[in-house]
Amino acid sequence: MIKVMYFGHQTDMAGGEISLLQLIDSIDKTAVKPEIIIPGPGRFKNELEKRRELKKHELDLPDEFVKGTAQSYESGGIAKKAYNVVHLVKTALQLRSILKQEKPDILHTNTLKAAVIATIATFMGKTKHIYHDRTHTYNVANRMVYRRAEKIIAISDFVRSKYEGLDKSKIVRVYNGVKNKQLGKDEFQLREAYGIGGDEVLIGVVGRIVPWKGHRTFIEAAINLMKGSSQKFKFIIIGSAEIEASEGYEKEIKQLIDNSGFKEHFIFTGYRTDVQNLMSQLNVLVVPSIEEEAFGRVIIEGQMSNVIVVASRIGGIPELIVDNETGLLFRPGDSGELTEKLLGILRDPERALRIRDKGYASAHENFNIDIHSARIKRVYEDLHYGS
Repeated sequence: MIKVMYFGHQTDMAGGEISLLQLIDSIDKTAVKPEIIIPGPGRFKNELEKRRELKKHELDLPDEFVKGTAQSYESGGIAKKAYNVVHLVKTALQLRSILKQEKPDILHTNTLKAAVIATIATFMGKTKHIYHDRTHTYNVANRMVYRRAEKIIAISDFVRSKYEGLDKSKIVRVYNGVKNKQLGKDEFQLREAYGIGGDEVLIGVVGRIVPWKGHRTFIEAAINLMKGSSQKFKFIIIGSAEIEASEGYEKEIKQLIDNSGFKEHFIFTGYRTDVQNLMSQLNVLVVPSIEEEAFGRVIIEGQMSNVIVVASRIGGIPELIVDNETGLLFRPGDSGELTEKLLGILRDPERALRIRDKGYASAHENFNIDIHSARIKRVYEDLHYGS
């Protein structure tokens, strides 16, 4: 039995936290004993509390420290850097105390900040450290973690490529896995709740409302589509701006909609916990990111929900979609090309169904949670028993 302790610094729920929870739920409990460190109150802790059998340990982290990024340690004045260093060391000492008491075989970190803390905490210690790299960035923090961690798990070849020139034997690519949610008859009904007619095409975007997620591109394409097609449409934006405090950007895109004259065709749901159910009711899911996505979890969730996916050709996304076969790709930020891609599948329903079905099959064959957890378990076993 390998005792694995998981640690990420985020207190809210985003893709990385969802991925971690699904991994913990699905990992083979006859081979792995999971425990977790809770960084503080929030939606992530609320989800963890539902897992009563999971042993939990809490760290006392100040709110400002939780919300900052590992990259922020490189910026700011002397006072700011001193603050960061003090709290890094303080948190690392808390973590080191937990490790000494609990003696896990492996510490599995889920965020770069957590990995930096773990690098300090495990120095001259016996606990082996695995960093699960879910980001597209690479800086001094990554280099620090790389030197000390026993293994780095990259969630795509795109993420793995940023370690170019380093020892690749230390880095293993394991794609994220997604649990195929079984939807019940009592699930929230989008069309009924928002008065969407059965003859209206429902196109959606899912994710935090932040500039790099490309909501502006989506809205511009939606407006173009309504001007260039006689079909009826509704466009639904699932997610909120609160996690990354991007309320200004949300106000900006809502103003764009107001000015378009098509306001009644757009729906904002706010933060939702039943995202996969909502996606299953879409005709098309758009993933319009304009900056690199390390993976693009929502794409697999959409495909598993049996929805055709149209996404930006950027970052790790092309590893998930074979263009014109399992989904459609367009140039990041190009609302004109996105409009043409959407028009193309709307004009050819048979082609759209073929692409949707192949996307569904691809997601289940290559990115399901059981394949993912089995590969992660192999990483643990190679590290623990191979030493």
